[in-house]
Amino acid sequence: LALALAGVLTAAFLPVGVAPVIGGSDWIRHGTAFAVLAMLMVVAFPRLPLVWGWMILAGVGVGIEIVQAIPLLGRGPSIVEAAYDAAVVALVFVVLQLSGLRRVLQGGRRSSTR
Repeated sequence: LALALAGVLTAAFLPVGVAPVIGGSDWIRHGTAFAVLAMLMVVAFPRLPLVWGWMILAGVGVGIEIVQAIPLLGRGPSIVEAAYDAAVVALVFVVLQLSGLRRVLQGGRRSSTR
């Protein structure tokens, strides 16, 4: 989780033109990054209630957009992107919980449904 988060933050904070570009649209990049972070959050913190995991990752998305408001980065903040990141995390958590994959990712440990 720490390495994935470091990679996401590095890519988000580098100036446009310097940041690595992974194929697809910006929406695909955001969705993929936050879907991976959501899955890794479940693995890294199996007992953490999903609502807390969502709040943490949604906060990361908001924080990224705040930093991207720095003119030197040549980027622009987007409330829509922060909301999209939070929605992706929520969707991943719901799918993991309802499908039973959350338990698999946790190594078969019993988890709370929060």
